[in-house]
Amino acid sequence: MRSLIIVALIALPACAQSKDKWPSLAPRAIESATPGSAAPAQPASVSAPAAAVIDANARLTVIGREVDTLETRWNLQSKATTTAVAAAKGSAPSSEVWSTAQLELTRLNQLGNQIDDMRVRLDRIAGDLAVAANGGADARASIAATGAMIARVQALGAQHSAAFRAADAALPR
Repeated sequence: MRSLIIVALIALPACAQSKDKWPSLAPRAIESATPGSAAPAQPASVSAPAAAVIDANARLTVIGREVDTLETRWNLQSKATTTAVAAAKGSAPSSEVWSTAQLELTRLNQLGNQIDDMRVRLDRIAGDLAVAANGGADARASIAATGAMIARVQALGAQHSAAFRAADAALPR
């Protein structure tokens, strides 16, 4: 082992060219581009309005998944609320059955708030797409998709309002 270290120390000065000349980090001749070779392709720049459409499409995709989940949760909660309110019929307010129904009604209302939030987020996307279209971007397909999603959320919101009012009216006071 000791002899290996001594050999390495003796060979180390042989690696140096001179005391005042360090190895260059510049590309070697073989590494430089040859005449006639094509330069690497530059990525195409995207205009700000086109980038806004791309961003809006990404947000719309996320909201679409969230609406799917919200719709499923709302359907389950609507059934749970209807069942709890039906069980509370004829019971005294503040009884355990009535309190359970009131809790389920509150949970249903929270989902209604989330539906309203989805609508606000979709309105923002529609506004961003309108600005992008005004800036020259082709946003027709994105605007149509956003409009369809808004219609879906509005339908769920209307369904929620009707179900909430009916359950609230059926709960004994």
